[in-house]
Amino acid sequence: MLCAALCISQIANASDRYDHRGAIGFLLGPGIAFQDRVASGQVTERTSWLAFMVGGTFAIGNEGNELKVLSQAFRLTEGGVWAVSAGYRGYFGQEQVKTFFDLDARADVAPTFAIGPRLGLGVQYELLPTLGVFAAVAAHVGAGNGVVFGAEAFVGIQIRSYLLE
Repeated sequence: MLCAALCISQIANASDRYDHRGAIGFLLGPGIAFQDRVASGQVTERTSWLAFMVGGTFAIGNEGNELKVLSQAFRLTEGGVWAVSAGYRGYFGQEQVKTFFDLDARADVAPTFAIGPRLGLGVQYELLPTLGVFAAVAAHVGAGNGVVFGAEAFVGIQIRSYLLE
């Protein structure tokens, strides 16, 4: 009887998918970010922020990699800063634990404008086929109203629905 119960549980686990093929996802999480803005050869802004990220993902291809859009809000003591990022998230593996990289275009939209690349690395653990938790770090550089250099770290959740499959 015990052997049958163990075999049935193994069969049930074999059907769980942890890839993201055909999934539409929702990202949500807090973080911390640091940014320097250089204008006319001088550092004009050096701040650290508490950050919040919300976004969406759309799986492409057979590997479960995703296109994504993020909106990020950073809280300063003097006010808020907003940025948006859009790009590609590539996963390494289709198991419950997987690593990923982000390759994005990022735009700081308020209170000043800058645009440039954002590169990130992270790890994700799939609690369920439709729910994962992740931790990621990223760096970005941008030009616009001065030159911007920054880094950020986030933790969060990804909720997925396999509507496209």
